Amino acid sequence: MPNLPFTLRQLEIFECLAEQRGFRKAAEELGISQASVSNQIRELETQLGVQLLSRGAGQRSSLTLEGLAFLDDLRTFRNAATKLASHRRQTTESSERTRFRILVGRGLMDRYIRPKLDEFLYRHPSIECDFSAQLPHGAEALKKLADSSFDCALLHVIDGTVLDARMHCLARIEHGIYAHRKFIDRGDGFPDPQSLSKLPFILPPAGTSAERAALDTFAEHGISPINIVGRPQYFEVTASMIERGLGVAILTNAMIRPEARKDIALLYRLRDWMLVWCERPSGDAQSFAVLKAFLISAVVNDPDYPTLTS
Repeated sequence: MPNLPFTLRQLEIFECLAEQRGFRKAAEELGISQASVSNQIRELETQLGVQLLSRGAGQRSSLTLEGLAFLDDLRTFRNAATKLASHRRQTTESSERTRFRILVGRGLMDRYIRPKLDEFLYRHPSIECDFSAQLPHGAEALKKLADSSFDCALLHVIDGTVLDARMHCLARIEHGIYAHRKFIDRGDGFPDPQSLSKLPFILPPAGTSAERAALDTFAEHGISPINIVGRPQYFEVTASMIERGLGVAILTNAMIRPEARKDIALLYRLRDWMLVWCERPSGDAQSFAVLKAFLISAVVNDPDYPTLTS
């Protein structure tokens, strides 16, 4: 058997791209990002040593002559593979699917899990994931988990929150008031609460649980923001405003883009946060073990996840 210069995933993406006639439509059809489609096609061309698509500025990509010939051979290859697969003994087990309900922090979902999800679902087609991405806070998050039918959860809670037997602390991350380095005018420590209160603050939307949690935390440290410059709904908007130097905000280090961390400083350290895993699985135990390994690894083993070492 020859060493094939492509993966089955690359073939699937190429065929979908050829049918949809556009990177955006192919990405929507496959349920992955447009960047993933582009990267997979670029790798396929590199491995083959030929150009499959012609790309021009402002023009829709089209198949080259080599690309058209490759598509024809791909369809022949697929038909042959289908015939080979038909020799598999048919069982009822092969069609069984397992669905899991998962509560996950929105930042964890968007930054660490979603970019890796396409490959996981492709490798494990029998596993279906029903994610609920939210911004839970401490005891409220744990109550939500206890009162719901989630199979598992991966989220951040304040360090010191009491965990029950189903919950395990996987890591700790830094939590505090962050700002662009332009707000730092001295290097001898954190500013005092009175000075912090005068800075331009970015807070969660008024009346939300996120705002209440932030204000309660500020009150514990004698901080009373008086200059509110924005109330974004999404954490990534808050992080973007900090990057641009528009204000300061309460965040965890994991919410800041890795490439922006060199320009953002911790002004005032608050109580650290724990990354907590909780489970009460139902359904197939083996499938759940596979899902658990993926979710935890997607975060903890990501080199950009800023775990505290002490």
